[in-house]
Amino acid sequence: HHPARAGPPEPAWLAGGGTRLPASRGSPRVVRGSRFRRRDLPARSGRASPRHQRPPGLSAAARYARQIVMPVIGEAGQRQIHDSRVVIIGLGGLGNPAATYLAGAGVGQLDLVDYDTVSFSNLHRQFLYRETDLGQRKAEVAARQLGAYNPDIELRPHATRLGDKVFDRLLSGAQAVLDCTDTFPTRLAIYPVSARHR
Repeated sequence: HHPARAGPPEPAWLAGGGTRLPASRGSPRVVRGSRFRRRDLPARSGRASPRHQRPPGLSAAARYARQIVMPVIGEAGQRQIHDSRVVIIGLGGLGNPAATYLAGAGVGQLDLVDYDTVSFSNLHRQFLYRETDLGQRKAEVAARQLGAYNPDIELRPHATRLGDKVFDRLLSGAQAVLDCTDTFPTRLAIYPVSARHR
């Protein structure tokens, strides 16, 4: 048995938590990983979820080693990914894989938007949800699951109906907006607001 080797030192931008938006009045609950101070979503017992402890010898930077080694990304590109904010509207059959892959890639902040709750018919294709999540808000469940998947990112669940003011607040400052909704009225409402913030 050999003791675990110390991993490479964390880049300053990752160890420091990167760029974060200031919390505004009435802002949603925030789920963050172990690299940041965090206010976790409450666990089922009503107590805060335990802080994640990474095993010795594993650095957060090592998680993205396969991306950083690619010339098109490198450390500078990974830093840009880490400092980015993406809004995902709709957390169903499209939003589940989109949010999971973006979380895995290390996007620094994901705003997860969905007013709906988890139903039994969602489970066969929306893999972030479990039977124990039935009746809970999709945005909050997805944030909890993705926070466990990648503790190094910030997740903001928005279980709210979308109006013009909400759209403007969410889309302001975002690097990308993913329309993963399944209704045309919502899609038609997203486009003009996105165009204003380009």
